[in-house]
Amino acid sequence: MNINRIIGDIDAVTGGAAACTRPSYGAADAEARAYFFRAFEELGLEIRTDGAGNIRAAMKGKEPELAPVLVGSHIDTVNNGGRFDGLLGVVCALECLRIFKEKGHTPRRNVEVVIFAEEEASNFGVTLLGSKLLTGKLAPASLKGIFNDAGQSADDVIRNAGFDPSRFAEADETEANERDDDEPGHTSEILKPDEIYAMLEMHIEQGSVLDNSKISVGIVENIAGMETYRVVLTGPSGHAGGTPMANRKDPMVAAAEIILCIQKAAEGADSGTAVATVGKLSVRPGATNVIAREVEFFVDIRDANDASVEDLAESLKFFAESIGEKQGLIAQVDRISKSFAIGLDGDVIETIDRAAEDLGTPGLHMYSGPVHDAGMMAGVTRVGMIFVPSIGGLSHCPEEDTRPTDIEIGANVLLETVKRLAEGV
Repeated sequence: MNINRIIGDIDAVTGGAAACTRPSYGAADAEARAYFFRAFEELGLEIRTDGAGNIRAAMKGKEPELAPVLVGSHIDTVNNGGRFDGLLGVVCALECLRIFKEKGHTPRRNVEVVIFAEEEASNFGVTLLGSKLLTGKLAPASLKGIFNDAGQSADDVIRNAGFDPSRFAEADETEANERDDDEPGHTSEILKPDEIYAMLEMHIEQGSVLDNSKISVGIVENIAGMETYRVVLTGPSGHAGGTPMANRKDPMVAAAEIILCIQKAAEGADSGTAVATVGKLSVRPGATNVIAREVEFFVDIRDANDASVEDLAESLKFFAESIGEKQGLIAQVDRISKSFAIGLDGDVIETIDRAAEDLGTPGLHMYSGPVHDAGMMAGVTRVGMIFVPSIGGLSHCPEEDTRPTDIEIGANVLLETVKRLAEGV
């Protein structure tokens, strides 16, 4: 693989900046899409974009009627995020097809670069939105009830960007039966089982396991389950100077206590791998001299064990209700997203394993705490993931970094794995 070209692609998309803010459906996203469209066109790939803005760019194989191999990731970022998260997997997928073309290699099956839209939940608080629509895990009608901070629905934002999520709606069987044979009918864009032969995603680890182990390649066996909750605590507001401490019903105090409790619960979980995070908190009215009327915060719970996630979720509800009652507050807890822990395909894992061994860079088998589009795709096809180290375990921040040597090693394992899967029976 050409590491200079890979880094050049990343620099071109990010403008060389360490800090990136590139939510799906925005101006920066459109610029990145245009960059990849030009690169795909230079390779003569067949490009198509679906109703969520997911992109697939196909290199034709010797037997194009066979189910294709997909390889890719996402290009959207969190606010003030890093330059490698998601983007690296797309760039390395592109580089695989460049290498195929330069070496005159035509795979048996079509190989497609896939770019998933809205993986990061930066717009609407829902992770993996594009791949959930693509795999039928999210109904397009529900987009009308999902909103960004500006009060715009996901349906409106996606349509304003030029896409039509209704294309994922299931066909109406009654209408289909009444339709004349010659009349074209509605065909859903939802992927069907066996429509894709296999899917690979290369990604930075976003943790410290590989970096601490001095190992360049991680081979992912499973992806953690995840639930996200919105907690709202409401009480009477008051003057910061005029309200005695004994008379207060302060939602900020309750929020602090709940957050500490869920942290301790995650630390003491039997699985030993559970995590709970509060990364977003809003206080209303939000003045320094006013006791808050309302505090809203979001809790992200994850573990490779689904039962552990459920236990922590129940603990969160208990903490919110009991602490809220003790403080004299109204407590509301709503789950806003859920994904189950997912085991990746054993045969694909073995293919990655052998490719890494044959290249002299055996990988470390591990699980992924972060969720990925690959997890959604596991519901419709065989999936594998390759990790490369994150220096210091840092990610979702401008300090996110990965050594070029590790990128090159991981990209070569990706290339060899794609080549082997594309020749599969």
